Amino acid sequence: MSDVLLPRVRVLANGEALPTPLSASITSNSYYHASEFALTFAASARAGAWWDVSPPWVLDVQVSTDGASYSTLLSGEADTIAYDAATHMLSVAGRDFVAALIETKTQESFQNQTASEIAKTIAARHNLSADVAATTALAGTFYQQDHVRLTLGQFARATTEWDILTYLAQNEGFDVWVEGRTLYFQPQPAPGSPDFTVAVTTTPDGATVANVEQLRCLRALTLAKDIQVEVHSWDSRHQRGFTKTARAIGAKTAAIQKASNQVGTVTQRYVFVRPNLTEDQALQLAQRMLEQLGRQERNVEIEMPGEMTLSPRSQVAVTGTGTSFDQLYWVDSIRREITVKGFRQSLRLKNHSPLSQVVLS
Repeated sequence: MSDVLLPRVRVLANGEALPTPLSASITSNSYYHASEFALTFAASARAGAWWDVSPPWVLDVQVSTDGASYSTLLSGEADTIAYDAATHMLSVAGRDFVAALIETKTQESFQNQTASEIAKTIAARHNLSADVAATTALAGTFYQQDHVRLTLGQFARATTEWDILTYLAQNEGFDVWVEGRTLYFQPQPAPGSPDFTVAVTTTPDGATVANVEQLRCLRALTLAKDIQVEVHSWDSRHQRGFTKTARAIGAKTAAIQKASNQVGTVTQRYVFVRPNLTEDQALQLAQRMLEQLGRQERNVEIEMPGEMTLSPRSQVAVTGTGTSFDQLYWVDSIRREITVKGFRQSLRLKNHSPLSQVVLS
């Protein structure tokens, strides 16, 4: 990071530059959520009552930290436009192009297509580029029989294209998101080297300092208990059902077992029903869902100056707290704000407790 930042925000509406907004807030979300933006303008920057009859806006929100080169933080359509006639302030809010997939209902079964082929098909329908990792298993049928997995004809009227993509991503252990005008359907990254490290240190005079402005560590005590995920499935070919289970033993139960070889009694139970999985597929799904649920147990909230390198798929390490919160975290969301007060960002991180233990059956 340079010694002097010159944060600037630029907004293009259908390719045309708008006047510089008074404030901009961009929230980038992970875990199958749309990202969002909120902008405030001085309405006097435009003549007439253009705001109440303007066509739908496709906005590109761009940020520069050096005052020269710009990077696009979010592209998407405006959902609402609000005008304050007393103060002549105009507020515009919207979401990225995930919104179009959320709002598109479908009854299509996508028979005899793989998950990656379905992702490419849906992306093309919305004029999105596709960065898709290839998959091999057929997602629209069971064992090449005429049994539809993704939708059930007239009973699937509430299914959206985004529902289908997130369902496929969960089954494949993938992540799905839209960045700019590209749909990504990729394997979830494995834990690795952190993209940023939050360091808490103690000065020689005993004062505690950190390289961020605020660091809040939170525990979800419900998820700190034992968690059990059950995946129920059935085999249409052999006419039998089965259940696969993944269980995370919380720190309290682990301590009890270590001291007295007893089993904890309080368990949070989650049940998922997925048709026609193999036993291996059901066990893998149980592991993935357990991992996703467990990551909500430990949360870290950070306030810091704005920057442009981190994303919802980044990893951040926390060190120096002297607690079990010192570990690697996944970025859950980033909210960046540019106002007259400067460029700031808030991060929310998540991960499971390093003290929990996983049991499969």
